Amino acid sequence: MPKSNVSDTDDHSLTSDDDDGSFISPSAAAEHAATHPAAASEGPAAPSTPGPSNNGIREEPAVEHTQSPPRPALGLAASRFRDTARKVMQLSRTSAALQGAPPGSEPGVNPRRQSAQAQWGHLNEKCQIEVMDYGGVMAKFQKFENDSFVKFLEEAGSTRPLWSKVRWISINGISWDVIRALSIKYDLHPLAIEDVLHTRRTAQSKADYYTRHLFIRVLDHTYIEDDDDEHEHDTPVTGQRSESPTRGVSEEATPADSINSDDDNSVKKPGKDTGKDIEQGLRKRKNSEKPVRVERFVGPTGERGREKALNLAKIERLKKGEKVNVRIQNLYIFLFRNGTVISIHQDASTPFGAAISHRLREPDTLLRASADPSLLVEGFLDLVVDNALQVIDAYHEKIVELEANTLIRPNMHAVRTLHIHSGELILLKRTLTPIKSLIYGIRRYDLDRCIAVAGSAQIDKSKVEGYMSHQSKVYMADVVDHMEYILTSLDMFAAVSENLISYTFNMISNDMNSSMRRLAIATIIFFPLTFLTGYFGQNFAIMHSVQDYSELLFWEIAIPVIFVVTIMFVWQDIHVFFMKRMLNKEASETIRNRH
Repeated sequence: MPKSNVSDTDDHSLTSDDDDGSFISPSAAAEHAATHPAAASEGPAAPSTPGPSNNGIREEPAVEHTQSPPRPALGLAASRFRDTARKVMQLSRTSAALQGAPPGSEPGVNPRRQSAQAQWGHLNEKCQIEVMDYGGVMAKFQKFENDSFVKFLEEAGSTRPLWSKVRWISINGISWDVIRALSIKYDLHPLAIEDVLHTRRTAQSKADYYTRHLFIRVLDHTYIEDDDDEHEHDTPVTGQRSESPTRGVSEEATPADSINSDDDNSVKKPGKDTGKDIEQGLRKRKNSEKPVRVERFVGPTGERGREKALNLAKIERLKKGEKVNVRIQNLYIFLFRNGTVISIHQDASTPFGAAISHRLREPDTLLRASADPSLLVEGFLDLVVDNALQVIDAYHEKIVELEANTLIRPNMHAVRTLHIHSGELILLKRTLTPIKSLIYGIRRYDLDRCIAVAGSAQIDKSKVEGYMSHQSKVYMADVVDHMEYILTSLDMFAAVSENLISYTFNMISNDMNSSMRRLAIATIIFFPLTFLTGYFGQNFAIMHSVQDYSELLFWEIAIPVIFVVTIMFVWQDIHVFFMKRMLNKEASETIRNRH
């Protein structure tokens, strides 16, 4: 009998798995023989016996009929049509998978489906993998590459030793073969796998509770001192703020900051770049010698999308040298109840958690002696917050430097830099605020969320325990305090930046008013002289004031007029000056009389 074909969605297909379409049921053969006697009279066919067919499918013998009719021409044409239809359907499914799932598609990623391989198989990166088994007495550390790690998971020896209380699988880099083998081995939830594969830089930090494991996604903020090192790993914090990457699509491209970088003379100072220069740099991206893998973003296509990309590149180029370079990458953590912890970091070049790994190699550390997997997760979150503290310190240094320069000599260049920092601080607050909510939620509502998940899975709530131990919650309180300091510092820096911008404009306006005031005073002083000069310089044949008197007459008239006019124009300032002196004198006499 022909068996039904099961698709990726577990729905039965309308076509058979028989490629040649040669099998015909006995009833259909009898009906065909009745309607086509010529075909039936050609001769008896060989009796049907059980055995493998041409396509490897074992056929059952006919019960009522001992002869099998020959294959009609109609069946061959239908078989070819079905083969063609299946190929077209498969190409359509593959194309849709490569382009990204449309809105309304099924959430999650099932690594056992072929469609997942077609959609995410392009993610192929050389990962740095380390498996660490440790307990209170012993510790074992193993390093793997992609192929060796997949084989390690498939082998029976991959089970954790009996003396090991915690197994930490540290993966740096995202590759489909590693994620697929890991998800099948540990039965990771499809929604968690989807979050790992998306690798959105603008994703919110969160914690998802499942029946088998706890999944945490947190954004790791790293301060980068040099601009050149910034683009070796990822895009900085300012790139494409409101964008969302296409699902499972990547490309080779040149970062915006490397535009026109092939010519040293073409590199200009910040604020001197023109749109034409940057547009020419964008056209040369394909000829770049050092392409990097970046995310392809969903957005307007055609001319509109090109202009948007050009504007974003202009902004990045104009900000270069003025901003604090921050690299934002995703960190994914899986915590199982059996003591297994999996950490997946987006960056394959710089291993995450090197300091934690060093602590595990020391037998007298709290992390090693306690052998608590939740305390290891707390160490990850503490490390993420410590990295964020370095970013805050870098911004503090920048703000202090800008404040000193602004107080000494306010200028528009400082306003430009402060404007850039204000935008960066707003974005940082948007990405750092969810981390505080994440840590506080895990510390405060861990047991409540586990009970809620157990209730939906029909598990006895009285036996439910949280993922985090009491000791880890105690240490997470310190992490929450650090996050509170970070967020208040961001608010303070943003307020200081806005105040410095306002101060700069006020000082520039005050300087302009002072200059105009000095110019007005000079005009007031020289206005009578100009008038008198014009009067005595008239060309008349008979003019007694000129012919009968000397130049002394000019100054005898000019000096009193200058004095009177000046007093008239500055009378208000003179009045205020004497009022202040009088008030100070009266205040001094009042204080003297009291004593």
